[in-house]
Amino acid sequence: LESDPMAVNESVDGSVGLGGGVRVGLIQAGTFRSDAGTLFGPVPWVLWNGLVDGEIDDKRRLLQALNCLLIETRSGRVLVETGIGDRVDEKTRAMRSYEGEWIVPALEAAGFPPESVNIVAMSHLHFDHAGGLLRANGDKAFPHATIVAQRAEGEVALSENPRVVASYVQPELRLVEKWGKQGWLDGEHEIMPEVTVVPTGGHSSGHQAVIVRGSGNGARTLAFFGDL
Repeated sequence: LESDPMAVNESVDGSVGLGGGVRVGLIQAGTFRSDAGTLFGPVPWVLWNGLVDGEIDDKRRLLQALNCLLIETRSGRVLVETGIGDRVDEKTRAMRSYEGEWIVPALEAAGFPPESVNIVAMSHLHFDHAGGLLRANGDKAFPHATIVAQRAEGEVALSENPRVVASYVQPELRLVEKWGKQGWLDGEHEIMPEVTVVPTGGHSSGHQAVIVRGSGNGARTLAFFGDL
């Protein structure tokens, strides 16, 4: 691995250089739990139970990590995902068994001030990915960043379709609507040299993956698939 321009410390859950001054680090913004049967859908319990041994609680909820990716390039810094965030009431926190530091203190503990983030790339806008865009007081968590999401995702997230209510926290998304629309994209796009978003659909109408490419001898490519 090449030298580390991110000065990553032990608060980062994993870091790797891809070549040409491109480096990525995994930042965990807490954990939460979801009903395991809902997550696995029509797959019978007997087929998946053994795969998650030790990760299911007494309510049959699966432990999930809120994994965010910090990308450092010579052109700037990209954060992928923001987790559930800090604007959560105690009832919701208890219901989802939400624990741990949210993205801003998690980033700061790793040595990266949120003001240094240039782009926040969202795989999609479900509550557990877009909740950290605002601080508890309603201020922008990343005041100098552009939010990048697919236009198709923004439109469905802010639509009047009653089926989206459980996954998208629309009152919160309305608070960042003007900010977010500035970075809406249609299709595949290089959002920064070496960093490209690619529409995938599937999990949500406008879901996208993020591809990070290194350069030079021994260059590697990393794909962050969100909830694909």
